[in-house]
Amino acid sequence: MAEEGGFVAIPSLCLNLGIADIDATETIIAAHPDIERWVVGGHSLGGSAASGYALEHEEQVEGVIFLASYPISTMADSNLRVLSVSGERDGLATPADIEASRDNVPDDAVFHQIKDGNHANFGMYGPQDGDNDSPLSAKEQLDETIDQIIEWL
Repeated sequence: MAEEGGFVAIPSLCLNLGIADIDATETIIAAHPDIERWVVGGHSLGGSAASGYALEHEEQVEGVIFLASYPISTMADSNLRVLSVSGERDGLATPADIEASRDNVPDDAVFHQIKDGNHANFGMYGPQDGDNDSPLSAKEQLDETIDQIIEWL
């Protein structure tokens, strides 16, 4: 994303869990007043945390990107843009979970499912209990993810 000219920030999080540090985005936004458009997102619980932040700060945040994730609470009546990228073989944020999340996002939300993608490949941290194996490398899955994000932006 950064190579394409976008500003990308990954906050240092309490216990490395977005849900444990839902307001970490505030520090980043405050440190970069020159940036006019903010989109937040995250993988798994990080995406849920990002949605919670976005809902509380709609005046600052334009959209939310979910990677194998879904909203912490309904966003259906918000003005936020939403992109959901998920994996066909995800054993944690299953395709059924992602499908069920459609009711909690605005009608114009964009959903993209990566064929053969799984949960762990979004985080590039190796196999995860409860997840399904994927024939894709983490890099292959992330390359498709980045393409989808750039197109959506």
